[in-house]
Amino acid sequence: MKRPPRGALSALLFLGALAAVLIAAADGPFSPYVLKALPAAEPAGEGQEPKPALPEDVPETFRELLEPAGLRLEDAGGKVLYDLWLCKEIPLAAEKRKGELGTRFGNLPIGTLVGALRSYGQEYDYKEIPIAEGCYALRYGVQPEDGDHLGTSPTRDFLVLTSFRHDKKPDAVEDMERLNNLAKLASSTEHPLTLYLIEPQGEERKEARLYPEGERDEWIVEVAPAARVAGAEEATTLRLGIVMIGCSESL
Repeated sequence: MKRPPRGALSALLFLGALAAVLIAAADGPFSPYVLKALPAAEPAGEGQEPKPALPEDVPETFRELLEPAGLRLEDAGGKVLYDLWLCKEIPLAAEKRKGELGTRFGNLPIGTLVGALRSYGQEYDYKEIPIAEGCYALRYGVQPEDGDHLGTSPTRDFLVLTSFRHDKKPDAVEDMERLNNLAKLASSTEHPLTLYLIEPQGEERKEARLYPEGERDEWIVEVAPAARVAGAEEATTLRLGIVMIGCSESL
């Protein structure tokens, strides 16, 4: 699907912003996108066993770490763009990474598995690279501090997409260069597929929501999966804003 011109998308976002008070968990009358809950199992016919919503393409070692229920992002016409599943619990470091500027998730270790994504081949990543149809692991990554990436995003936090054909173990890929090399195998270019990750503002919500960032032509899915610092008795939540629709203006 060819991405609409920025002006056309901006007009849609403007209408969506006007209807923000009517948009609860995704679907307002003027919203070009809809966020829906995806049940743990697909409806079954009479005498048939329900089929898990998580695709068989996701290896069992990953599946057991993921919530079986997920989220589905559609356009206003009902075309499915993405299915998203988050980890049941995301591990956090006790201390933030040191000497790192321009990031908002310093307690999230590099290469940590955050969830899984099924793309229906309709959309693009933050570098406007097509995301081919298929299933991907979502891992936390940090944009390199080099001249090639200067000004591409307000912060350096991203979710990096890797293919399950090459990504076989859910353990954190702690080296950023190694993660980039692994991620490039899922891309049609020499650049990894990435989704920009922001820190949502305002009051935290119990349920996922979809909202527009009109200034940058972006649509963000806000989630708050369970997270736990190693050794902690109680879990907390990790509030994430995933830019599912939209790309950098510095391409």
